Amino acid sequence: ISPEDYHVITQEVLPKRAILRAMNLLKERSYTRHQLEQKLKDSLYAQSDIDHAIAYVESYGYIDDLQYALDFITYRASQLSRRQIEQKLMQKGIDDRIIRQAFQSFCDDGNAIEEEQQIRTFLRKKNYYDLEDEKQRQKVVAALLRKGYRFEQIQTVLRGQ
Repeated sequence: ISPEDYHVITQEVLPKRAILRAMNLLKERSYTRHQLEQKLKDSLYAQSDIDHAIAYVESYGYIDDLQYALDFITYRASQLSRRQIEQKLMQKGIDDRIIRQAFQSFCDDGNAIEEEQQIRTFLRKKNYYDLEDEKQRQKVVAALLRKGYRFEQIQTVLRGQ
């Protein structure tokens, strides 16, 4: 390849292809900034091309981590504890500050995560009605703690049964 052709490929063709790849990925579903960057890295684009493509799609609002987090919280609030949601969003590469901001926005809209109700639903679903046996009670508490519920919430629900 001649130096001129190499220059054209690296400076003109590949950046445009990275943008097209990013747009094609976003056509199918939403991505966080981190996820999109990882997908482009997996496609072996240079970091400069990746940065250019991400800046392009961000400029048009095609990726927005705050909106992604808010949508995720809204969709999962009835199923997962706040801690589980936070962990899943962090795994997707969303910054902790953005997660807090999304939760604040979610709560400002009059929504709430009903964790005590989720605990009751979990107990009914697993048929944990009689928790007089201490070993069985500890097993249930441990399972709920692993799901991200706070010990105080668990105790409140178990006392109220």
